[in-house]
Amino acid sequence: MRKLAEYLREYKPQNAVEQSILSNCLRNVSMGGCTLLMLHRLFSICVESLGTERQKRFWADSEDCLSLKIFGCFALTEISHGTNTREMRTQATFHKESQQFIIHTPDDEAAKCWVGNLGKNATHAIVAAQLYLDNKCYGLHWFVVQLRELITHLPMPGVRVGDLGLKIGWNWEDHGFVVFNNVRIPRENFLDKYQDVTPDGQYVLKVSERDRFGLTLGALSGGRVGIAAGAAECAKLALTISVRYSYVRRQFGPPKQPEQPIIEYQLQQYRLLPYLSTAIAMDLFSHWLTEKYGGVVQLSKQGQVDKTFIQMNAEIHAISSGFKPLSTWYTRDIIQTSRECCGGHGYSAYSRLALLREEHDPSLSYEVVLGRYLVKTIQNKQNGKAVSSPFGTLNYLNDFEIIFSSNCTHMDSVKFLNGGLLSALQWRVCYLLKQSSEKLVRLSSSGDLWSTWNNSQVFFLQAAAKGHMELLMVKNNLDCISQLEEKYISLRPILQKLCDLNSLFCVCNGLDIFLEGGYFNPEQAKALKNLLLDQCSQLVPDGVAVIDAIAIPDKALWSALGQSDGEVYKHYFTKILSAKGVHERPSYWQLLRTPISKI
Repeated sequence: MRKLAEYLREYKPQNAVEQSILSNCLRNVSMGGCTLLMLHRLFSICVESLGTERQKRFWADSEDCLSLKIFGCFALTEISHGTNTREMRTQATFHKESQQFIIHTPDDEAAKCWVGNLGKNATHAIVAAQLYLDNKCYGLHWFVVQLRELITHLPMPGVRVGDLGLKIGWNWEDHGFVVFNNVRIPRENFLDKYQDVTPDGQYVLKVSERDRFGLTLGALSGGRVGIAAGAAECAKLALTISVRYSYVRRQFGPPKQPEQPIIEYQLQQYRLLPYLSTAIAMDLFSHWLTEKYGGVVQLSKQGQVDKTFIQMNAEIHAISSGFKPLSTWYTRDIIQTSRECCGGHGYSAYSRLALLREEHDPSLSYEVVLGRYLVKTIQNKQNGKAVSSPFGTLNYLNDFEIIFSSNCTHMDSVKFLNGGLLSALQWRVCYLLKQSSEKLVRLSSSGDLWSTWNNSQVFFLQAAAKGHMELLMVKNNLDCISQLEEKYISLRPILQKLCDLNSLFCVCNGLDIFLEGGYFNPEQAKALKNLLLDQCSQLVPDGVAVIDAIAIPDKALWSALGQSDGEVYKHYFTKILSAKGVHERPSYWQLLRTPISKI
């Protein structure tokens, strides 16, 4: 890990996209070390996003932080609370006489837990706590708390910190818990970019309370963006292994003919190649999102807190909340399908697929933020407000009524591929938002707002959010193709093939909704399925070339099945033979040779 840190200091990525690419490269070299450093980086990002210039200099940009003498973590989740941040129970009470905040854990249920870097390594934490001034609670705020002494590495007075124990995976990751017993920190440790507590204990807002809460939670968007980027990278790794293997592995074939590569089987094509197009779409969208997020971070560093910045922050928060679960769900399915498509050899640890599955599993999640964001946008439009978003991700909703009232009137494959699929994906989102809005109105008559939102998730808000994110990925694909530089223009045909396949995959996976809403009829649905299979077949000649273009070096791939030279069996058997004790008789061999006595 320290070698990685030294490399990062030497390289100094110039922007968020470079940082993301470098992180993905380092993740392939050392998943554990890279994760520790990225969590430390999250500590710095939160100080940069939520703190003042003095606080940035003292913690995020200080030599102690850069050299890892100060090693950070981010403590939000509690044993009894996770996503519901408003109900966190750790307390931060201001003591005017000493000009200190007293950080306290009221009971074990309020202990901070699942905090990466915390169990054994971190010296400091960004702690989320409820702010109390004169016995009045002002909501969740953020504090820098020292956890361990910098020379002895022993816990600070009042800090009880430890390891969280064994997990089903990621046991190299340093997850921990911490309990605070009236721990005192200086007033200056309160991250006060958007609000402040004066020396006499007065609470001062620098923006509205609604904007303050959104801006502080927006600081977490970087974590979501990073997880989504890591998921896209993990998906590419799994497909590198399974696709290369499928072109080499031969089984059966026509009578009296040589055995065929299993990629020639329609089912293998259908299971892998749409996912290949999806992984590339995820990767491209991840770069787009990382670039936009990096721009927001730069504006935050410059102190811009105007209306445009607040809207940008909210849009990034919503998109990252949608893309993180979508990308991790897709990657989960890609890894599992890749494992199955490699047969028994895929189950071997030498394939690396089992390890990828274990490494990816903790990233899986679902968030409802995007669904609410979309519905509120439609409600505002119905109230006469034009739809606008700084990054343009909502602009198509200005034509909500026109899109919703449309349907497909043809069965022409050329029209499907030349804009028809994009129109269909736009319609699906509008249809689901219309259904969601109407259900919310029906349920809201009860006056129970919580139940209204809760009972509108399945088949409605969640599906609308997923559909919106798939639409954004397809639109980004098309934008990337249309904006190709002249020197890359020769790539347009294969990129268009991949984009078409990804679009068809998204549409065909939601045919039930299109049929339910009357956008397609059954004959059109059949035509789309046939077109999907045809596009898979057309991609087969280019499959290995596509993989070679996105694959990492063989030494970093760590897979006997996915090496670029195609020598699957040689690499696999070499791995088997090189294992320690592979030819030795077992230590219990005498027991095996002892006959079982009669009862």
